[in-house]
Amino acid sequence: MCIRYGDSESIAHILFHCPFAKEVWEFGPWEHSLDTSTQSSFFEKLQFSKHQPPLPPYGFTGNAFPWICWTLWTSRNQLIFENRSQSATEAFSKALGSLKEWEAAQPTTQESKQNYSPRCHASTENSMEISYNTDASWKGGIQSAGLAWIFTDPASKELHRGSAAQDFVSSPCMAEALAIREALLQAATLNYRHICVKSDSQVLVYTISTRRRSMELFGVLADIDDLAFLAFSLFLSCRFLFILWAFNGLADGLAKNCLATHLISNPSPVT
Repeated sequence: MCIRYGDSESIAHILFHCPFAKEVWEFGPWEHSLDTSTQSSFFEKLQFSKHQPPLPPYGFTGNAFPWICWTLWTSRNQLIFENRSQSATEAFSKALGSLKEWEAAQPTTQESKQNYSPRCHASTENSMEISYNTDASWKGGIQSAGLAWIFTDPASKELHRGSAAQDFVSSPCMAEALAIREALLQAATLNYRHICVKSDSQVLVYTISTRRRSMELFGVLADIDDLAFLAFSLFLSCRFLFILWAFNGLADGLAKNCLATHLISNPSPVT
């Protein structure tokens, strides 16, 4: 019998029909929810998951279906044999965490590289290319950051600028990565198709361009990779360029003003 609800236990019950399992699947990282009813078989559910690309915010490219199934099974065993329980949110987070760790440990093969569109690796300028400078201002201790981006056309005429404040930012590099991700999202919203991302963070530009991952920035870098390099990217060309801080003054000033305004509006409590 099911240890959680007392129903007759089976593989299908553990993985799909148990109310706990249904609650976990409701967090599914796809646009459409997985059918957990008895109307579809295990293999039909698996086939559904294989044809559903994960939503960008989750920070992975693989199929979460087997990882969620595995976590539901191990969660059941921990409850039975170790009397350790976890919420549906914790189970789902553990499944995605395991998937991300597994993807980070995989070597990049030539075959996997071919699955990505080469159009986004253009290294030369395009007459239709929109440039955008990004920068971030980070304040340690309270871990708040101001993110900024400025879009310009090929004639260096400003088209759009924006900024956003962010709390719980772990490092200056994380703040820079968040600024790039936000600017990519803004560029997609504005229907820009050829873009050049400019940043004064040389390490970050190198990491993104070579498609490396770090544990600290894993989720954000995965989102940037999805937006810029995947075959279903909204951009026809996308390149990342390191520039000196002296040429990024406008974005730097915008980021600092954003952070200052945020700190005035949300002062830290006195300890």
